[in-house]
Amino acid sequence: MAKAKTVVSQPKKESIVATPPKRVVAKKKALKKESYIYELLSNATDPYTGEKKFPVIHMMPSSGVIYDPESDTQRRIKYVRGEQSIFEDEQSEGAKSKKAEAIVFSRGMLIVPRTNPLLKKYLDASNLNSSNPNRMSGSKATFYLIDKGEEAKVTVEKTMKEVEAASVALKMPLEQLLGYARVLGVNVDKSTDEIRYDMMQIAKKDPKSFIDGLDDPRTEYAEVFILAKEYNVLSNSKTDISWVNGGMICTIPLGVSPVEKATDFFISEEGEVVYKEVRRRLEAIIG
Repeated sequence: MAKAKTVVSQPKKESIVATPPKRVVAKKKALKKESYIYELLSNATDPYTGEKKFPVIHMMPSSGVIYDPESDTQRRIKYVRGEQSIFEDEQSEGAKSKKAEAIVFSRGMLIVPRTNPLLKKYLDASNLNSSNPNRMSGSKATFYLIDKGEEAKVTVEKTMKEVEAASVALKMPLEQLLGYARVLGVNVDKSTDEIRYDMMQIAKKDPKSFIDGLDDPRTEYAEVFILAKEYNVLSNSKTDISWVNGGMICTIPLGVSPVEKATDFFISEEGEVVYKEVRRRLEAIIG
């Protein structure tokens, strides 16, 4: 038998790909806040303006015991201007003889400039700060940090929803606009522009409910009942809903509105036939 030839594979040539130099992008420095705002917690409001009520001056303790998550221990803190730390065991010998600085809220507010990081550290670590995730149990919070960034985010989201809902009211086809306006209790005996304006105000006030109501099947049933009353197909008293030409359809429980009861009835299996008949009669009148 002939010996098999040994095939020696040639080494592959390595392809050299030119690697472009990496682009060095300078990192932007995070902008520091100019100041931090702390506000007292208050449940009292002015009965005339609805604004929060605060004492003219409120002084809070400048020392205390807090939980330090880094050392997993309870430590004493003290706010002494000029020190490098809020922890008493890290402060200079001279700090022991110094009085703690007064921490004063004026009309419920305390603005801490970024040039006073020691006060910010003290306030952030305090058990009186409801924004402090490491507050010791049993301590009662008296103030919190106003997060302007979060507030701005919430405000933007709220504004976007308001704009979306108002846009829907503005672009809604006339027939749909009039139907939904009736359901929401808007007077439709006026110009289209006036109706749209009223609907936009409702949309801005509660954009979520306004949008959700459009997709709610109950809205259509409510609209049919209201139209049926306008065109003398149905009528209602405080206790029942009836055909105008005679014959009670259903009773209205105490505390339930006629529109709500009619909607519930139309959706039910029992009311399906009645609902179809109401629509038939309306179509014969309206076309």
